[in-house]
Amino acid sequence: MELLEQAVAREKPDVILLLGDVLRGAGDEDSGYVCLKLTTLPIGFLPVKGNCDYTSDRYSLNMDLPISRVITAYGYEIHMQHYPYASSLCGKKIFLYGHTHRKTLYKNGDGGILCCPGSIALPRDGSASYAILDPSGIRLISALDGQTIESVSL
Repeated sequence: MELLEQAVAREKPDVILLLGDVLRGAGDEDSGYVCLKLTTLPIGFLPVKGNCDYTSDRYSLNMDLPISRVITAYGYEIHMQHYPYASSLCGKKIFLYGHTHRKTLYKNGDGGILCCPGSIALPRDGSASYAILDPSGIRLISALDGQTIESVSL
């Protein structure tokens, strides 16, 4: 949670897109602590349900936890879900997922982008990370020092 708080202070995002495993994704025994920290951050969230989330978590978080979401930003259709599934990746679409906890950033020839930001709490590739989406593109960021790891343009 400290790394998330530091990232929010550093990046000042408009909203946080949570790609699942919100309360139990780090093996936290005290989901109440995570819930308290999340609900007191001065920012909005758009989460999706992960395989470690319970349907009842939406009440603790006071957030809907749908299986998937589609939003629009910067002229792109952004598909969010927990599990990787890229068959819909064509044209100006961005596909975000979280299940693997491993950083992935790929842009195909049609302009579609596939991204897993990794994980701040439980990275499975050795380093805590998150992604930033802004009008210039998507950047994978080290949660430890705020440095860009990799980027693609929109």
